[in-house]
Amino acid sequence: MKVQISDIQLLLAAIESKGMLISEVIDLINGGVKQQKRNKLSLPINKIKLIVDYSKTIDQAIDDGSYADIHFDITAENFPILNDVDGLPVAICGKLFHFNRDDISSEDAIKRMGRAGYRPAKIRELLALGAAHPELQMKFLIVALGSVFSPPKQSPSVDLRVVPALEVVSGRRKIGLLNFVGGWNIKVLFFGILK
Repeated sequence: MKVQISDIQLLLAAIESKGMLISEVIDLINGGVKQQKRNKLSLPINKIKLIVDYSKTIDQAIDDGSYADIHFDITAENFPILNDVDGLPVAICGKLFHFNRDDISSEDAIKRMGRAGYRPAKIRELLALGAAHPELQMKFLIVALGSVFSPPKQSPSVDLRVVPALEVVSGRRKIGLLNFVGGWNIKVLFFGILK
């Protein structure tokens, strides 16, 4: 088979536009990737514009979202504001990312968002999303990889890092904490903020 350099450039551009890794494409070609029921999630919003009011405490931001359940470790002490916008309302532009694959790592999801010009959302931004668009939470599990908390370890050999997530449990909206380490289910969406 004769391959032109322009063909390779087109292939690489297509791979990048889909947010895939070359190793994933090779696996796909070789049939090594399970052909999951790739339910392409139809995301209702491509770009999400929000105002995040950093003058509010975590408790106030949680109250704005009217969540039925809040994980006990979600506190201002565990998730402090660590940027220069403390005390200011800020307009942000975000996007929900779905990578259409099972078992994606947090690190890989962050890299893919970065290649698209986004950074992972932090807890205040996730809470603002939940308050402004509660209907999204009722349809999708949405994670903010930009706020990582390490609770006290039960065992020194366990890497326990958690991130905030908008969840639905028993039909009720919840702001919870999920494990940062390991792989994410294909149903998870990642909230990214335009850099």
